[in-house]
Amino acid sequence: MPYPVKHSSPSDLETFTSFLEKYLYAIENPYSELFGFWYKINRAWQADIENASLSLAVAIEGVAKSYFKRYGLPDKEILQQAQEAKQKIKDLELGKRIKNRLLTSIGGLKSASPKGALYQMSETGLFPESFVDEWISLRNKSTHADRIDQDEKTKQTYIDQIHTCITLFYCLLFKVIGYEGNFIDYSQEGCPEKRFSLVREE
Repeated sequence: MPYPVKHSSPSDLETFTSFLEKYLYAIENPYSELFGFWYKINRAWQADIENASLSLAVAIEGVAKSYFKRYGLPDKEILQQAQEAKQKIKDLELGKRIKNRLLTSIGGLKSASPKGALYQMSETGLFPESFVDEWISLRNKSTHADRIDQDEKTKQTYIDQIHTCITLFYCLLFKVIGYEGNFIDYSQEGCPEKRFSLVREE
């Protein structure tokens, strides 16, 4: 599996050491949830690209749920609107099943969603909003058993999405452990080395 930081030459030692120290300091349990997600992606990567894409999409969702619960919560305005909408729906002459579906959907606004959390985090500058768009697309393809044995352009788009999601996963990992420094950006052509920062750099 593509690794997050360079570590193959003496000049990479400072970056690799910084990453490793941050990880070991932040993750005291060797079998933490974060390790579990990373391990599952790595295992799936050894099988085939379709298994890897599903494992990667699920891992990103899992990290968002486990480590970033404070993100993606609805604001007071939308909760107030939801309360008003619930009363209006109750008063409508609709079938019981569709009314219950609508009310359940509105009720779900009270809890944070991984998608909402990721979009909110993208607003802080941790990663581009396009990363979240690509994750949603990859997740939909993976969970609906889309196959990649199509034309070359479609295959390449699928592979590009996987590489973008690898970068997204590592950005989340960096945030969890508090790492700032160089990393490999697999979302860009040529996989350039860039700098990850925990705060927006103006």
